[in-house]
Formats: sequence, structure tokens, C-alpha cells
Amino acid sequence: MPPKRLNSSLNSCPYSFRGISLSAYLINLRTLLKTNDLVYLIMTTLKAKVIGMSCVSCANTIERILKSQGIDAHIEFTSAIAYINTDDESKLKKAKEKLNSLGYDILVQESNNEFIKKEKKNLILSWIFSIPIFIEMALMPFGIHIENHTINLALFIISSIIVIFFGRHVHKSGIGSLVVLAPNMDSLISIGTIVALSTYILSIFLPIGNFSSESAVIMNVFLLGNYIKNKLTVLASSKTEKLYSLIVSYANTIIDGNEVKVNIENITKGNIIIVKPGEVIPLDGVIIKGSSYIDESSITGEPLPKPKTIGDRVLGGTMNIDGYIEVRVEKEYKDTVIKKIVDFVEKSESTKLKIQSLIDKVVLYFVPLIFAILILVFGIWLIQGDTSKALVASISILVIACPCALGLAVPLAIKVGFGILATKGILIKNSETIEKIVKVNTVVFDKTGTITEGKPKVKSTNLPEDILKLVSAIESKVNHPLSTAIIEFSKSIGLEFSNINVENIKNVPGKGIEGTANGITIRIFKPDKEMENSNGTISIVYILENNNFIEKGYIEFEDNIKENVKEVIEYLKNKEIGVFLVTGDNKVSAKRVSREIGIPENNVFCNMLPDEKVNVIRKLREEGKNVMFVGDGINDAPSIKESLVGVAMSTGSDITSELGDVLIVGSRIKAIIDLLEVSKIIHRKIIQNLFYAFIYNIIAIPIAGLGLLTPGIAQLIMSISSISVVINSLLVKSRNNSH
Repeated sequence: MPPKRLNSSLNSCPYSFRGISLSAYLINLRTLLKTNDLVYLIMTTLKAKVIGMSCVSCANTIERILKSQGIDAHIEFTSAIAYINTDDESKLKKAKEKLNSLGYDILVQESNNEFIKKEKKNLILSWIFSIPIFIEMALMPFGIHIENHTINLALFIISSIIVIFFGRHVHKSGIGSLVVLAPNMDSLISIGTIVALSTYILSIFLPIGNFSSESAVIMNVFLLGNYIKNKLTVLASSKTEKLYSLIVSYANTIIDGNEVKVNIENITKGNIIIVKPGEVIPLDGVIIKGSSYIDESSITGEPLPKPKTIGDRVLGGTMNIDGYIEVRVEKEYKDTVIKKIVDFVEKSESTKLKIQSLIDKVVLYFVPLIFAILILVFGIWLIQGDTSKALVASISILVIACPCALGLAVPLAIKVGFGILATKGILIKNSETIEKIVKVNTVVFDKTGTITEGKPKVKSTNLPEDILKLVSAIESKVNHPLSTAIIEFSKSIGLEFSNINVENIKNVPGKGIEGTANGITIRIFKPDKEMENSNGTISIVYILENNNFIEKGYIEFEDNIKENVKEVIEYLKNKEIGVFLVTGDNKVSAKRVSREIGIPENNVFCNMLPDEKVNVIRKLREEGKNVMFVGDGINDAPSIKESLVGVAMSTGSDITSELGDVLIVGSRIKAIIDLLEVSKIIHRKIIQNLFYAFIYNIIAIPIAGLGLLTPGIAQLIMSISSISVVINSLLVKSRNNSH
């Protein structure tokens, strides 16, 4: 989202999330505060489409060139996106010129679909021009060989147009990369087609075969393969792109009694926005008028719309189903949940597995190695006196080698999987987390807020009203679910405590709170021993009298167990994953919950302080267990950190990568099943992709070197290898849907 436009006279270009020209975007890189012709620049991130990449080597080359110009950049090969941090327009312009000279470009205004359309048009025209060549090749199996010089010349001219004009971007990228000693897949195709095309002229003077028509076939198949690969890659990114579609650029608000459409960058906290039925809610806020059902599935993964009315929170990016509502904005765009989710996903997708770093090194030396093999094979055939075979084998090696499949194997599976998880309200901190999740054989749950709703209510109390008022006054100064329950209960029975003077609030970890109300010192603590006839959470109230704390009564709470908890526990048991429950609650309450959801009593740890929970996890890990801890975030930070995989259940407003390895938005417990299942599928697809990519090159290159393939068939096989990796990655979707 571009920065807020503070002065419309400074820039007349239209603003949108995407779809603006590079020059316009460079202006938007500035927060324009123009006074006496002084423009203050603020470093920002430019997200641009990269044109001309064919493999990971291309991405590495582009990144290296940008950094050589003093520009911090990260290139995401799978989606052909560049994330560029710069505040210097001249540096970016120089880098862009350098990239253009090598056949690359970075464009803000070009979407994936626009780029695909251009590719399609170029492909169709190339194949139309190739019809005479296809006719000639179709006649060959019937023993019909055209020896007419004029026809052969015409076919050579057609082949030249296809190779040189329709394949111009391939040569620009391929030759340009060779010049800077960073050869890529385009380099292989470029040299292969040029050599094949030149055999027409060479055959006039030397006793070698004419493979000029093969050059057109190679280029056409390469263009077709690239188009299919890019089309499928865009499809693979659709889940992530869906997140962007949830960000709307404008909101309806009321100014001077009139409804006005305003860029959401210009809307601040406290503004009132209007959301009509069928519209996406633009920003996070609280409903102040009206009611409606809100579809939050895009953020939390919850399948059913929730009823919302005055006083309820709503999130930007969610859908207003059927009612007119007015919302008071609580967060500006940069702080909204949907913006944080998008940032989280982009950051996590850009991380690499350890094996990916190794693959990048392999790809770096892959093309030079292919050239070395080419020279060796060409020399061997030449020594044997078969020049035509030497050319066929050499060209076939050039066009069949495929670093692209290697480059796509890991990041594409990660991108598809992370996109699916994000739309289910599951955010992964980095790619390496997937490797850890598939090793998990033990899951430890916190109770309150994880297994239970985390919204306790007062079930009973024996406190007299005068003491309950004092307790409520103290609890009103504390941010805790039990405090909220006490306050709501007191208000519901008509108690007034707002005028009570409260001082010296003190939190006693693992025990409760202490404070002074109207000069009376009170403790609200957990009981030291189990209470009879109690199935819930208990707080004991003590009052300081004659230097001793005297027990005055109790407050009993109840907290409902979340929907689908039993299903999750049963799933884990069926997968032979150990399940444990740790809680600071009393034994009676913990055992009751464990019996209800199916966790063995021996696996329940109660009355746990935060450091004691950590000790439980540490002991399990010392026993050789790979522990995933699932808690409510900040309160369980030590346990999350101690675990192999830490999962934080978020309320939806605290999106931060600091909470754990995995963040579940909306606290949907069934997301644990989605997390484990999709992670396994992602890991399996990565292994399969790497196998396909490596085994393909190991088998295909020797076959080509033996001269057993024509260059056209070799190119077809190469294209299929890349497409197969993309299709296999897309199967993450279908497998997940079947689950």
C-alpha cells in the first residue's frame, strides 16, 4: 500500500495497491512533506515484478547486480517478485539499466496476469509462424524429404524469425548472463538454438547436417514450456494472492454529513467507516451501529459466519454478509491484522531451508558444468569423425539440462503450502519450521485459552457483597481473564465499585494478586490445597487483619472447553503422538478437563508455575521426545521457546513472529490438525520434487550425450521436467482439500 498522500498537488498519479508505473512508484517511495522545495525521503520497500528470469541463477544474478549498486534486495524466484529497499531513485535507475542490458527488468505496473498474457501472445505468433516447419517434419516419417533449395532457404528464414525475434528475450538474458560470467538456463537455450540455426549456413560449406528447423522447434517448445510453467506458478501463488485481495484501497466514511470514499491510508484511529452488505471490512475496529453476520474465514479459518453487533470487534479483510454497520476504527492500515498477516507470510516465504542453500550452490555451478560436459562430448564425437553426431549431441545437452526444476523444487512447495496454511489462519515463522513439525511426536497443551475458551465466568461465591466490591475494585486494575469474570459478575448483580480507592496492586507469579482497596489489604490467591466439591478454578480471598491474612471466602469459576478439542486429541492419538496437559489450575479442575477431552491422567501436570511448565517440556525432550507446545502466546513464552516447535494461539490482534514458530490466528484448536497434515504434505512434496529434478538431470544428460535424442525431443523433455515439479507442488492443494 503506497504511503499517505498528504498533498494532492505533488502527484497526480492514481494510487492503488498494485498497478502503477515505476516512475510513479518511485515518487510514492517518498512521504512527501514539501516545504521550501525540501523533500524528505523515507526508506521503504518496493515490491516489483521481475521479467526475464528462467532459473535460480537468474535470481542470484539480479540480486547481485542490485546489491552492487548499493540496493538491499531479495528476489523470490517462484513468484518472480523483487523486494527492494531503497530511497535513492538514481541507484535504482542505474541498476535497472544494468538489468535491461542483460535481458531482465523490474516493473511495478505489471501484474502476473499481464505478463502471462504477453507470453501467450508471443507464443501463439511463434507457433503460427512455425506451421511450415511442422508440415515439413510431419512428412519425414513417410519418407518425404524436401531437398528444394528455395524451400530450405524459406524454412531457414522462418526459423531465424522464430529463434531471433520471438526468442529475443531468451538471447538477451542468456548472452547477457554469459558476459557477466553468470550463465543461466537461457544461456543454454540461446547457444543451443543459435548453433542449430547456424548449421544451415555451415552445411553449405561443410559435410554436416542441417538442423536449422530443429532450432525453431527447440525455441517453440521452450516458449511453450515456460508459458505453462509460469501459468502454473501463478496458480501455485493463488492462495497467497488471495490474501492481497482482502486488502481494499478505499473505505466509505462520513464527512460533513456526506458519505465519502477515502483512501484507507488517510483514515486514522477514531474515524467512523461505513460497511454495507457484501463489502470487505477495510480496517480493524469496533461496531458502533448496526449488526451483521461477519465471515472471518479468510483470517481465522472459521468456516461459519459469526453474528456481530454493537461493541463487537471486527477485522479488516473479513466480509460483511448481510447487515449495514458503522465501525469506529481502532487500528490504522499498517497495524491491521490482515496487513501483519501479509507481512508475516511474505517474510516466511522468503526464508530458506538448509537444503535450499545447498541447491542454490549446485545451481550456481550447474550451467558451467554443462558447458564442460558439452565440450567433452563434442570432442569425443569429433575424434570419432562424426561431426553431425557431435552437433546433435552437443545441442541436445544444451537444451535438455534443466537447472530450473532444481530451483523450483523447494521454494514452490513452500509457497503453495504456506499460502494454504495462511488462508486457514496458520502462520509459519520460517521454512525450517516445516522440517521440525514433521518430527513432532509429542504435543503439550496449556489449558486456559488453549483447550478452554479462556473466557471464564463466575460459577459461585460465598463472599459478602461488601468484600466482593473491594475485590472487584482491585480486579478492575488487572488485565486477566479471571479479573474480567469477577468484574462482569459483580456488575451483573448490581454492585458499584468505581468510587473505591485502589492502591499497591502487586502480581504474585503463580499465586494471584494483592492490593489495597479503601485502605484494606486483600489477596486473591489460588488455594494451597484442593477444595472438596469443586470441579472448577478457585480463588481464595484473604484480608489482612492484625498482621495476618484471614480467609474470607472463595470465588469459583468455570471455563467452557473449546469446540473440536476431542477431535484434535483423538487425531493425535491415532497418529501415535503423545498428548500432555500442563496448567497452573488446580488438580480437580485439570483432571476434570482431561477426562472430558481424553488425555490420560498420568499426562496431566497441574498447579504449574511458568518455570515449572518449562521443566516439564525440558524433561520430555531429555527423554527423546520431539515436543510441540501449544499455548496462548505471551504468557507461555518460556514454554514456547523451550519446545522444538512453539505454537501460539492468537486472539487475532497480536500478530507477531516473536510469539512462536507457528501462530494460529483466532485460537481455532482444529488448526493443529491442519498444521500437522499440510506440513507433512509440504515436506513430502519437497522430497519428491528434489528426486524428480535430480534424477531427471542424472538420466537425461548422458542420454543426450550419446546422441540418442534429437534436439527438439530433448527440449520437450526439459520442459516436461520443470512442469512436473510445478504440478507436483500444486498437488499440495488437492491433497489438502481431500483431507
